[in-house]
Amino acid sequence: GWTATWALHVADINECDFPAACINGECVNSVGSYRCLCRTGYKLVNGRKCQDINECALDPSLCLPHGTCENMDGSYMCMCDEGYTPSEDQHSCEDLEPPDHKKECYLNFDDTVFCDSVLATNITRQECCCSLGAGWGDHCEIYPCPVPNSAEFHSLCPDGKGFILDDNILNYGIPAHRDIDECSLFREEICKEGKCVNTQPGYECYCKQGFYYDGNLLECVDVDECLDESNCVNGLCENTRGAYVCTCPAPAVYDPTHKKCLAPSEIDVDECRDPGACRHGRCINTLGSFYCECSLPWMLDPSGKECQLPDIQADRAADRRDICWQHRGEDSMCASPLNGYHLTYEECCCRYGKGWGFQCRACPPRSPGSTHDQPPSQSESNSFWDLSPLFLGKSQDDTSEEDSDECHCLNGRCVRTYHGAVCECPAGFQLDATRIRCLDIDECRELNQRGLLCKNERCINTNGSYRCACKPGFVRSRHHGGMCIPQRRR
Repeated sequence: GWTATWALHVADINECDFPAACINGECVNSVGSYRCLCRTGYKLVNGRKCQDINECALDPSLCLPHGTCENMDGSYMCMCDEGYTPSEDQHSCEDLEPPDHKKECYLNFDDTVFCDSVLATNITRQECCCSLGAGWGDHCEIYPCPVPNSAEFHSLCPDGKGFILDDNILNYGIPAHRDIDECSLFREEICKEGKCVNTQPGYECYCKQGFYYDGNLLECVDVDECLDESNCVNGLCENTRGAYVCTCPAPAVYDPTHKKCLAPSEIDVDECRDPGACRHGRCINTLGSFYCECSLPWMLDPSGKECQLPDIQADRAADRRDICWQHRGEDSMCASPLNGYHLTYEECCCRYGKGWGFQCRACPPRSPGSTHDQPPSQSESNSFWDLSPLFLGKSQDDTSEEDSDECHCLNGRCVRTYHGAVCECPAGFQLDATRIRCLDIDECRELNQRGLLCKNERCINTNGSYRCACKPGFVRSRHHGGMCIPQRRR
């Protein structure tokens, strides 16, 4: 920092004249020395070089929890997540929507209860007014939601009720609509005592058995079953929460199947409760009895009490005796029984039969020229099949049944297939066990479990269909989407 002259005068050297003395910094000369000053965001290295400080590496928590840190020369900036934006100094992330834009959502404007009718707090005006809200605001100061179908409503809810625009969901760069999940947004406020299921748009509130959903109260309300006199015939009905009690005068007891008080001798036993009844088929209880319905390829066995596969029936046929038919037509219908149920399959088909058993199983074709024993006198036959309308008007010796193309199909239509004629039923009907008759399907009993057809209403079966009717004490409302609501008592 010093040099000598002949006059013994010492002169200071200005180190700042040398570029390498202070790289990226400000050089300040002093007597006999100098200083290298670094700007904010830089640090001095080896006394002569200012180097950038990596703030993101020094403090990984910068910009968290809604952003990531990115280092810059002399500083850093935050890269923010969707829904957040950098602060003014770019050193933190802030919510795009300030908290004061989220307020309370109200159900109605009734001056006496609107402060108590809060559906949700801390939600946006769009979420409130595009769903169930009638007003939006704070501290009981309500700003009315726009009238549906008005210009203001379409501006706020361009996709209609149940949807809002979401800037975080882009479709070709344009914000897309998002379904409002009312169940998550309003929780138990819109489906008290029930289970809320979100739909697009809107929601469904499912109530327990014995309750119905009131769209005005937004809750599941107890059904007064005693208003329906058919629930407790000949007894005293007492409504309870979710059910009812029918008290019968002694010695009568309540029959829940027919919903009436009956003498002990009149009560029907439901044979279908027995797991062994109607195996491999569908058991249908009737008063004093039951019957089975089988689905193809299963077939009803001769006892009529279980369903079997055709090959199983064939295996058992060798040891079983059944009716033998003298005639079997192309439509698989048998006629002219031989003295009732007394021949095995082999005895019937090897002697003089064309069909065997209740299901009219075909006998193998006979070889030409074969001879058979003569059948017994037909005057002895008194089978039901001889008196059936299917065979009335035909003499016992008439063999035209075997060659006839006639098809029997009550309440349906005959359809010719590769395997022969089959009976086809119209919508609302199904084939019975004989396969030649179409019976009405009771949709109310078979398809209305948990009220799938008539929710909170009474299901009435009709020929080939069904209809829904309001229960006693309820009327259909035009203002609630056709829903049945309790009738106002005068």
